[in-house]
Amino acid sequence: MALIEINKLALPAGSILQVQSTNYTTATSMSFSANTVTDITGITVNITPSATSSKIFVMCRAMIECGGGVEAENSMIGLKRGSTEIGGVSQTGSNRNYGITTFAIGYYSQNNAHTPEVSSFHFLDSPSSTSELTYKATFRHEGGGTLYINRTITDSDATNMERGTSNITVMEVAG
Repeated sequence: MALIEINKLALPAGSILQVQSTNYTTATSMSFSANTVTDITGITVNITPSATSSKIFVMCRAMIECGGGVEAENSMIGLKRGSTEIGGVSQTGSNRNYGITTFAIGYYSQNNAHTPEVSSFHFLDSPSSTSELTYKATFRHEGGGTLYINRTITDSDATNMERGTSNITVMEVAG
């Protein structure tokens, strides 16, 4: 079993060395373009691994609603490390949408302006780095429009309008 020494304490491979997390609570919106990978506002976190053999376990949950004439069913959620897309299989030379996962769609079409969707995923990355790394959730859709984060499109102060949070957590795992 491989051991990593942290402050004179030997830890076995698989040990959690550190955890960094961002809980994004702001209700906001942002525009996106068709067939373009777009960083989702606020769903980003930094971590500096202690060893190049470490792995980074990423957990992400996003509360989002699509607007501007587009609906969530043609969307993909992905992940970047810095400016590099990771976790999803790029479909170069293809018209397919790509990413890590889709939304869990929970609305009826007659009320799609006030029922946000949620998406979550886990991903294990092997960055081979001891430099600071930035992980961020991304969004991709076949059309252009507006992405509403942690809120509904209409966002009225009523019992049938939801607000929530999104978060991204990274854990350094000893290699």
